[in-house]
Formats: sequence, C-alpha cells, structure tokens
Amino acid sequence: MKHLFFIVAIFCPILFSCNNEVKESTETPPSTNNSSNDSSSANTTVNTKDTTPATKTAEAKPEKTQVAGPSTPIELTDASFDNMVLKSDKIVVVDFWATWCKPCLMIAPSMKELASEYAGKVVIGKLDVDKNPKTAQKYQISSIPMVMFFKNGKLVDKLMGAMPKSEYKAKIDKVLGS
Repeated sequence: MKHLFFIVAIFCPILFSCNNEVKESTETPPSTNNSSNDSSSANTTVNTKDTTPATKTAEAKPEKTQVAGPSTPIELTDASFDNMVLKSDKIVVVDFWATWCKPCLMIAPSMKELASEYAGKVVIGKLDVDKNPKTAQKYQISSIPMVMFFKNGKLVDKLMGAMPKSEYKAKIDKVLGS
C-alpha cells in the first residue's frame, strides 16, 4: 500500500503538467494557423508562450466579455436567443447542435476557429437543440447540424449538414460583404 501512494505521489504531478501542456497546445494553433504537424505546433506553442503571452491575454480577455464578437463560440439558450441574435447589430452565426450528433461534434472545432478568426466582427453562437426546443422549433430545425447566418437580427442564409470550414467561411464573408 505504501508503494501505491509513492507511485501516485510521483506520477500525478507529471500527468497533471502534461495535461496542461496538451490543453495549452490545443488552444494556441487556431491563432497561429500555420501548424502543419504535431512537432512544429509544439515548438510554435513554446515560442508563442515565451514571446507574446501578455499581449495575447490582454487582447483575448476583453473580447470574451463582449457580446459583439467574442473569440470563442457563445452558448445560446431559448432565454438569450432574442437578445443575443435577433437584437444584435452584428452578424451572428448560430450552430444548432446536440451532444449526441457526431457531425455536430465534427464541425465544433471549425466553429471555434471561426470565432477566433472573426472576433470583433462576427459572433459565433451554439444552441443545443435538446436543451432549447423552443428556438429549435421556431426555426423548424429538423436536421442537425444546421448553421444559420443572421445580419442585423434577420436570417439571411443557412447551411445544413456538416461542411468543411471553408464553406462556413465563404458564407460569413458573403454576409459581411452584403
């Protein structure tokens, strides 16, 4: 029994620190957009941490508190949908999804990257259709993922099904240009 505690005492801090490194490295690549493989992204992560943490943190925190263009997708609910989407003067992209939907989970990283890329210009929101049936019913969501594009509170476009990130990006650019 003493040996078990000894092993746990040694390996728990090691596992915990590795977990943090993995978490940090997965958060950094969307801002670099140039990582082609795991070894180069790990090096990029280390360099980014050493050279720009204060600037990156200072820029990201105010964006996360702003409703008009956070750098990560915001969670939408039946209660918040009208204020966050229909009353917004920004372009809002709403990803209607569910936890059990595999294609929804496939596009989640793209939505996160788009939120980062378009921070300040576009709001990316996610609405879980199982937890928010009122809004899903209002927009007749019968198949997910369904991504809807709102401009000044009006529905202007939508894409059904899992698409490559480039498709969502093209729609956003089209809505921004119109």
